[in-house]
Amino acid sequence: MENIEDNYELFKKTSRGFYQASKFFPENLRHVNTMLYLIARIADTIEDCSFFSIEQKKDYFEQLRQVLKSGNIRKFKKDIILGNYPFPERERRILENADGIIDDFNSIEDFIRDIISRNITKMTVGMEKFLERRIITFGDQDEYCDYVAGTVGAALTDIYRFSERKKD
Repeated sequence: MENIEDNYELFKKTSRGFYQASKFFPENLRHVNTMLYLIARIADTIEDCSFFSIEQKKDYFEQLRQVLKSGNIRKFKKDIILGNYPFPERERRILENADGIIDDFNSIEDFIRDIISRNITKMTVGMEKFLERRIITFGDQDEYCDYVAGTVGAALTDIYRFSERKKD
């Protein structure tokens, strides 16, 4: 229970608009929404990090995907946090609490974990694709947005559908 409360507090402190919108979600979905947000923020932090090389970002994306599959965060956290990189405060808080986030993620239902993992994988693969590819056309912009935002919407839609079926 401690991780759930800590992660919700972290979500509240690090989110701008997503936390406010989540107040209107059904109570049973707030926890899952928190997990999705925090894990997506880890991916976003890797992508936005100006002091990581493209190769480091690719490696960290792969490590994050492996963490979501295995639940073992040791190597990822050691590499990214103990590397003592100068992350902005919001991102540092999320990364420093990655153990609790992943412990909490591992405690949710398998089906929900699979939805989050599948969509974060798609997100990070798409982010990788655009590490070396410039956005030039509206088509490029649309594709990029689908990876970084559309995957979150797809995950939430699948989670809501699943939760509605469980009610019946």
